[in-house]
Amino acid sequence: MSFSIPKDSGAIQLDRVPPPELVYLTPHADAIGQTWQMHHQAFAEFVGSCPAKNVIEVGGGAGALAANFLEQWPDSRWTIIEPNPQPLPKSVSSSVTVINEYFQSGLPLDFKPDAVVCSHVLEHSEDPVRFLQDVATYLQPGGFLLLSVPDMREWLARKYTSCLNFEHTVLLTEPMLDALLKREGFEILDKGYVGDSHSIFYSTRYVGKKEHVELPQEYEANRRLFNEYIDHYRELIKTLNTKISAFDGPVYLFGAHVAVPFLLAFGLDRGKIKGILDNSKLKAGRRLYGTSFFVSPSEVIRN
Repeated sequence: MSFSIPKDSGAIQLDRVPPPELVYLTPHADAIGQTWQMHHQAFAEFVGSCPAKNVIEVGGGAGALAANFLEQWPDSRWTIIEPNPQPLPKSVSSSVTVINEYFQSGLPLDFKPDAVVCSHVLEHSEDPVRFLQDVATYLQPGGFLLLSVPDMREWLARKYTSCLNFEHTVLLTEPMLDALLKREGFEILDKGYVGDSHSIFYSTRYVGKKEHVELPQEYEANRRLFNEYIDHYRELIKTLNTKISAFDGPVYLFGAHVAVPFLLAFGLDRGKIKGILDNSKLKAGRRLYGTSFFVSPSEVIRN
């Protein structure tokens, strides 16, 4: 991964972005666990607070958000646009339409949505500005765009490996996203904050007219945070390697996730690592990209 930080904005970004058709070749994120369950429930209620009946969800995955929403608003029409659709929950499999495509302008729809919903998708887009412009092509003035995005500045400050990588290609801080939304014609109506800096919810309305908005100048703050982030992992790897060296037995990494190749690239000693543990059934028995390690259910270390 190679990063750049433009001085005019400070929006850290990958300067060599891999093709999306390779990054998202197969489904690899099923968002399991209590944190994601809480998120989907909270975001479904947030989406339900706007008067939307014909909803497009971009990147709906396995339909967890759709299931949470339709349980409370069963008369709504929900369409998922997803290049890697997974089997939907039985409760909504007959009431959700799935379009097996990457999101872009010009997809054939037989209806005009009154809301576009994106849950942890915008930060995955190759060009977030173009993404917002594509959303605008589907909405009439007055239509809604509802977003859930990670609190990326806080994630970077907390040194989360999931903050910036070959899927999260640009640091979209809250002030930066506020400015981009306004510049592309979306009026911010409401925000919500969920979990301990897990997500920021946005309720916006498309007004059909772009504003001239100065982007925030974040160069110094973001550069400092990123350098602290890199220094943190250089020191952490030294500590982890000392512990691995002193441990008499096999070592497992928990989480078949981008963090693993990230730590290995920083020099994590792989000599005693036997494999990777993960609670996702989707990942069991498969090799983690960028490594030679296969994934096992956590039960393999029972007793």
